[in-house]
Amino acid sequence: LQDIFYRIHTIIGELIPATNLFIALSDSDSDLVPFPYYVDEFDAPPEPRLLSDRGLTQRVIRTGEAVLMTPEMREKRLENGEQIIGSICLDWLGVPLVESGKTIGAMVIQSYSGDVRYSSADTELLQFVSSQVASAIVRKGDADRILHLALHDGLTGLPNRTLLQYRALHSIAVAQRR
Repeated sequence: LQDIFYRIHTIIGELIPATNLFIALSDSDSDLVPFPYYVDEFDAPPEPRLLSDRGLTQRVIRTGEAVLMTPEMREKRLENGEQIIGSICLDWLGVPLVESGKTIGAMVIQSYSGDVRYSSADTELLQFVSSQVASAIVRKGDADRILHLALHDGLTGLPNRTLLQYRALHSIAVAQRR
């Protein structure tokens, strides 16, 4: 997924100034929100957070609605108890990643500079892109699960004969080349 996230960041960066972008995915099994892709010029990737926390990212995931926060809106949001994780940015735009009617995460871009300001037009564009991103994430996850099922025993989770044969043939090919 890291390659997909990097390519997504590159494409979005061509459409909207998006130096700072992160993707948060909702893990329904643990009620956590990890950040598998996080690029920010000031902050390191945060630890996974609870979905029930009052952060803006979690709000986007819980409600399935985009959030655009500008300096004019910041004080009101902070008064309502919402939290900004990391350095205070000038503009913050988060859109839900929705696949088959279910919110699987959020994609967020941030701006620390007055040179880059986000608008409702940017929100619409990012929402369109996010639907494609959500589909790609789900497809990649499904492909990984299918591959795991094909190469591992369903009961024990241990590698099966097919994986053993594949690795043996690969090792033989590497040995022959050397």
